[in-house]
Amino acid sequence: MNSITTLTNQEIKIISLILEGLKSRQIAEKLFIIRPNVKNHKTNICVKLD
Repeated sequence: MNSITTLTNQEIKIISLILEGLKSRQIAEKLFIIRPNVKNHKTNICVKLD
């Protein structure tokens, strides 16, 4: 099922920050996570939304 409802809260936060124009490094700093985790979330978002 490809739907916005399948996204986690963290993935939704990341999409919001991407839409604000932030890069992976900036997103990682803002969410207090490491950059590879941001990249993993981005990959998961693309898979979920096809």
